[in-house]
Amino acid sequence: MQRLPDSYTKAAFVGASLSCVLVLSSSGCSTYGSHLTATPTPPGRQEVAVHANAVVDNPGPEQRTRPSAELGLRWGLTRDIDVGIRGHGMGGELNSRLRLASGGGFDLTASPFVGGGLIPNHQDNAGALRFPIGMRALLGWHAPNGLELTLGAVGTFEPQASLQSETQRSQLLAAPGVLFSTEFPLSETLHVNLEVNAHLPYALGDSAWQAPILQGGVGLKWLTF
Repeated sequence: MQRLPDSYTKAAFVGASLSCVLVLSSSGCSTYGSHLTATPTPPGRQEVAVHANAVVDNPGPEQRTRPSAELGLRWGLTRDIDVGIRGHGMGGELNSRLRLASGGGFDLTASPFVGGGLIPNHQDNAGALRFPIGMRALLGWHAPNGLELTLGAVGTFEPQASLQSETQRSQLLAAPGVLFSTEFPLSETLHVNLEVNAHLPYALGDSAWQAPILQGGVGLKWLTF
């Protein structure tokens, strides 16, 4: 695969970042993906990322689709550990990657996370604050030409606090989910990540499943020195 010179890719990344900042300043919604692979950021280096996603809840005739843009920063601590933070127009997340095993072109990584955000209109709980905490299990395969494929399972425990107590209610959710992503290089320092994920919330108070939440998006990642 022919890669672009870093000067072109850095200019493209700056343009995308500025566009993302404009979107973040005017709109946004809670996001459910991560655009993380199973490979931690190298030690002593930083990663800057821009994500653009579409979130669909209540799929069907009455489905709602919302755009979401994010900015992210990551820091490599050791070969197998990094930490990161990402923010969008209505919240953010702090997470880490802990590589548990590596060999044969595969990586197995655990990624704990904690976050917070606003859900402006979500199923039967409009105007809610969400406080997700959970774990992602990521299995990555390093394919030829720098391609990395990632399959993941997600477990989320999420308290939601209603902002419209007279008509809505707070609730406590447990949400299992799955994700798949592919990441490929444009240059030595700039990568593109494509991700889809799905989550199925379960309301613990009602003992009932809610409508699934789907998300897809693209991420641009710049590995700095």
